[in-house]
Amino acid sequence: MPDLPDPRPEFPPTSRTPLGEPSALARTPDPGSPGVARLLSIVALLLLGAVVYMQQVARPARSAAPAAPASIAAPSDQFVILSKLVVKLGGEFRKMDPKFGASLQLNVDAGAKTPEDKLRAAVVASELLGVDEATSRLHDLAGAHPDLADDARGLAAALIAPPDEPTLTRLRERHGYYARLAAARSLPDSDPARQSLVGGGAALLALIVLGMIVGGLAFLAGLVFFIIAVVQVLSRRIEARHVPPAPGGSLGIELVVAFIAGFLALKGLASILASTLKPSDATLMLLTLGAQWLLFLLLLYPRLRYPRSDGLARLGWHRGRGILTEIGCGLLGYLAMLPIFAACVLATLVIVLIRGAVYKATGQGEPPNPENPVFEMVAKSSGSWLFLLIFALATVWAPVMEETVFRGALYRFLRGRASVVVAALGSAFAFGLMHSYEWFLLMPVVGLGFSFALLREWRGSLIAPVTAHALHNGAILLFASALLGILGD
Repeated sequence: MPDLPDPRPEFPPTSRTPLGEPSALARTPDPGSPGVARLLSIVALLLLGAVVYMQQVARPARSAAPAAPASIAAPSDQFVILSKLVVKLGGEFRKMDPKFGASLQLNVDAGAKTPEDKLRAAVVASELLGVDEATSRLHDLAGAHPDLADDARGLAAALIAPPDEPTLTRLRERHGYYARLAAARSLPDSDPARQSLVGGGAALLALIVLGMIVGGLAFLAGLVFFIIAVVQVLSRRIEARHVPPAPGGSLGIELVVAFIAGFLALKGLASILASTLKPSDATLMLLTLGAQWLLFLLLLYPRLRYPRSDGLARLGWHRGRGILTEIGCGLLGYLAMLPIFAACVLATLVIVLIRGAVYKATGQGEPPNPENPVFEMVAKSSGSWLFLLIFALATVWAPVMEETVFRGALYRFLRGRASVVVAALGSAFAFGLMHSYEWFLLMPVVGLGFSFALLREWRGSLIAPVTAHALHNGAILLFASALLGILGD
């Protein structure tokens, strides 16, 4: 009986160097059909458009703090953290120069967009500018906003003498931290209730100075490495180890579509759970973040879809020139990309300033404070076991999954059809748009994605960009956690 042909597609045999890097990743098409690749490219753009619509156009109004009773606007986490920061730093800076208090208060006043926040900013002014200034502000607000008159008078009285328990309870329900700060204003600095609110300025200042020193040294080292890298590239002394595939395969775009579809499905499930079961913030966060680990199953996709191919190796999961060498290149590469990241941050600040000027010029008043959902999650989870879950997601899940999808799959797919710059920008914009920051805050994320793509091109292996990604996320989260720990509840 004659042998029947094997229906499975044939792929070029793969040999491996002693270091584990596939040597047959020459310009051969990745697994998959060219027709499927064209179709899924359109699907990927549509899915990405759905993500953009969900996170930018139809983004829900976030309230980082629980809604206060009686329809009073609750303060955002950013505003509360800013207030705590200046109150604690105010005690230290005023020892050097009393004028520092006025400078710090300007930042709080700039962040107070609503009448309720202006009321709270007046309580902060009691620490930075004195009780008389705070009382004057509260009286003015009581006259300008009759619906807040009772609160204004209650907070003004609390600055002079601790209020009775029913009054304090009512003010706490409506103003939280600011009611406690007002009630502690007349207490001696040695009182534990007051010390927990205004103390810790020295530790906070030390952390900020340490962060500035470490960040400054890292940036200077990165600037040196960046200049060296540019010179090496221009003189053609750097060898790009990523071998772009010949056009035609669909493995990369298949994985991208599966990831975005899974992301949208999890977002939809979280929305359904929030509207039907109405779980607590902690429970919803646990369910949402925990479910993201299910996307790790996509790492099995190349093996299941194309069992006879070297799909994972083509996506960058190989040892390169050695695991330790690739990790070291990831660390150096991260430092070298810091100037790019800093330039993107600076450009974002310019955009924020222009946005504010446009709001004022068009009669819209002050623009709303930018939202940072990741920072809000960290603020909510600070000091709890939920922070460990967020840290694991940021330093393990995000580097592995996002680098596999955007630098392993999408960048390689684009690189087979376009230049390094076009492929890097394309994968970087897709990477940025998947994040839920407001549009004018996405440039630093896009800059990171572009830099990670250059690391992928340089090293071939994903180990270097995964290392850089994990280092960036871990450093920011550790600093934020230490900062919030000092600021307290």
